[in-house]
Amino acid sequence: DTTGQELPEGFQTAEFVLEHGFLDFITHRKDLKNKVNQYIDLITNQPLRE
Repeated sequence: DTTGQELPEGFQTAEFVLEHGFLDFITHRKDLKNKVNQYIDLITNQPLRE
């Protein structure tokens, strides 16, 4: 109701976001910077950081 628009069936379920190319993950706060850097490297075709 917030957007005032009709939303697709299953909107914002894990399956919906996976099928539509969204990235969702759970990680400990101390690991967050490293995880984000790894995903940026992956989508920009750079060698993965350890």
